[in-house]
Amino acid sequence: MQPIYKHLVRFFVISALLFNTCANAETVKSKKPQFKVTTWEKWDSSPILLKTKNERGKEEMVSIETMEMSYSRGYPYQKGAPIKFYTETNDPETPYKLFKSIQIPQNIKSPLILFLTINKELRTLIFDLDASDFKYGSYKLVNLSQKEILYKIDNKRIKLKPLASRNVPIATSGKKKAVHCQAAVLLEGKPKIVYSTMLMNRSEKRQLIFFYSTKDSKGREVVKSRSLVDFKPQVSKQSDV
Repeated sequence: MQPIYKHLVRFFVISALLFNTCANAETVKSKKPQFKVTTWEKWDSSPILLKTKNERGKEEMVSIETMEMSYSRGYPYQKGAPIKFYTETNDPETPYKLFKSIQIPQNIKSPLILFLTINKELRTLIFDLDASDFKYGSYKLVNLSQKEILYKIDNKRIKLKPLASRNVPIATSGKKKAVHCQAAVLLEGKPKIVYSTMLMNRSEKRQLIFFYSTKDSKGREVVKSRSLVDFKPQVSKQSDV
């Protein structure tokens, strides 16, 4: 084999290896897990910052979206490592300080981090938005009250302790379906209905329903609810060329 052909063969082999390495790197990058954020109330505190790397690999601080009862965009994170949030300081030598460090459980594939205040203390709750766990067409009931709550949804009876949650699948056969949802607390040993509504269930829609304790205008303790709703992403169909 002539020397020039040897060089050409070596060139093509190296090029193929580099291309394969880059392709694998892109695959790993695209599969990096992401988390989302939501807040229980309007976020009036300092912006929450996340340390990331830009396209050139340089570290920078990014302000995350903190929207009341609405999903933020997705942010990549390293599975197994804590997610560290920061806030700004007035010290030019140390411009950032650690605000919160959150360890995502290994079994959660697509975390949603909820920032909320319980007993005047900032807390975080983590829910899994992965469709294999929280399916579209289903509900996730979350008890944020200080009482055990008894639920009846689509003729399913569920009991949840404070800060507990449960996924509730609904069989709809792809059609819209009106679902009756009730919640009750025990008063003097007897269930008292504190919440009752009709939910319109769709196979492409899912809903996180939070139940929490508050007081009415007369100072009586009542249970109310708030919801987070999202829809199954539409897969674009590519036409044949």
